[in-house]
Amino acid sequence: MSRTRIRIRTPSRLHFGLLAWGPRSPRQFGGVGLMIEEPRLELTAEPAAHWHAEGPLAPRALQIALRVAARLAAEGIEPTPRAFLSNGRPPSTWASASGPS
Repeated sequence: MSRTRIRIRTPSRLHFGLLAWGPRSPRQFGGVGLMIEEPRLELTAEPAAHWHAEGPLAPRALQIALRVAARLAAEGIEPTPRAFLSNGRPPSTWASASGPS
C-alpha cells in the first residue's frame, strides 16, 4: 500500500454581489471576492485499511470520498481506502446572510 499523505489547506472566500447604478451601467450585476485566512479548511488524507473520517466535517468528507471511489470503481479504477481528518468548522457554525453553504 502506498503511504502517500495528502494535505489541503485553504482559506475562506467571502463573495459580495454588486448591483449597477441605473440602466445606463454597462453591467447590471457583478461580484467581487475576498480571501480571508480564518475560518479555513484543512483536510488530510492518507492510506488506511478502510474508509473513515474524523473531525467536524467527517460525515461530509466521507460521503464525498465514497462517491468519488464508487465512480472510479465504475471506471475500473480501484482507489486505495483513505482516512480523512478535517479541522474546519462545520457549515452549521458559519455566519451568513443567506444561510450555510
